Amino acid sequence: MPNKKTLFFVLTAILCLTVFPVQAAANNQAPRITKDKLCSMLGAPDLVVIDVRTRRQWEQSETKIPGAVHEPPFESKQWGSKYDPDATVVTY
Repeated sequence: MPNKKTLFFVLTAILCLTVFPVQAAANNQAPRITKDKLCSMLGAPDLVVIDVRTRRQWEQSETKIPGAVHEPPFESKQWGSKYDPDATVVTY
């Protein structure tokens, strides 16, 4: 069972998915996952978690999902191709 801090991170991630959408597939629709599913996936070698908050929000935040990387939210065309296309990529 994940601890309260991890659940907070995941809940924040789910919330941010609706606030800071990143341009996804050609139809601009990205599949969504539940916080429970993301919690169960954390630590998987084929999972990439990308924090797409603004740099200022990211730097000032005391809460980050462990293992997540930060990328600029409005520059997905520049950074999107550097991740394995076979990986499961979660943005928040």
